[in-house]
Amino acid sequence: MTINPIKPLSVLAATLFLGACSNTLALNKPDNFGAAVRQNMEMQIVNPAAQPEAGPIPMEGNRAAIAIQRYEADKVKPPKTLNTSGINVGGGGGGGSR
Repeated sequence: MTINPIKPLSVLAATLFLGACSNTLALNKPDNFGAAVRQNMEMQIVNPAAQPEAGPIPMEGNRAAIAIQRYEADKVKPPKTLNTSGINVGGGGGGGSR
């Protein structure tokens, strides 16, 4: 029984040709490729070698105590709501007829 050499050679040739095409995208990447992902990761990961804080956060004690009492009593002041529809913008008197 004889083996047809065309089929194995065509498979080998196709593998070599397709393998040569795989690195074309890797060579054309810009230098900052992936910089956004790395920056996002840096913002979300705590620095294990961070320096300790210099001291307590500067705050007025009386206001902090009142805020804590409101928080514990579940009577926190809701933030002010912003209403964008109340903004008056001067309208332009467009073009007229000639």
